[in-house]
Amino acid sequence: LPEIVIKRAEPTEKGRRLQQKLQELEELLKKMGLEGEFKIAYEAIGIRLILQEKLLFDSGSADIKPETRVILDKIYEILKDLPNPVEVEGHTDNIPISTEKFPSNWELSTARAGAVVRYLIAKGINPERLKASGYADTRPIASNATPEGRAQNRRVEIVILNIKGFELTQPPQGGNP
Repeated sequence: LPEIVIKRAEPTEKGRRLQQKLQELEELLKKMGLEGEFKIAYEAIGIRLILQEKLLFDSGSADIKPETRVILDKIYEILKDLPNPVEVEGHTDNIPISTEKFPSNWELSTARAGAVVRYLIAKGINPERLKASGYADTRPIASNATPEGRAQNRRVEIVILNIKGFELTQPPQGGNP
């Protein structure tokens, strides 16, 4: 039988730049003392940037905090060079909200996703690439039984979707196979 050699694909120039920008984002959050409030997840559909509520919003609010707009500016820098569609998802915990502005967590989660999308559009991202969705408390990533779990569930996720020719992959770990 012929010997089969599997080679790891070398990252493209765009892929290297994307990884560098993601690293810069992580470094910015570290400098701000917020590294535990942000996570990057590499998935089959693309890259998911998970931002905890307190990075962008005060409790019960959908107004982006002025002091953390620099985080969205860095995310804009990542997105501007990519043609990929982007989904912005708002999530809440299971504690009901009932205000005139937000009668339920559905309105709050949707308003937060919309606020991020509007910010990215104002910076220059083509609106046709963006989608905002609110999920209220229907997609928890932690138990809502503890304050810590509820805090993890209050988040905005920015999903940079793969498209043919612009698949986003996890950076290689370790050496060659």
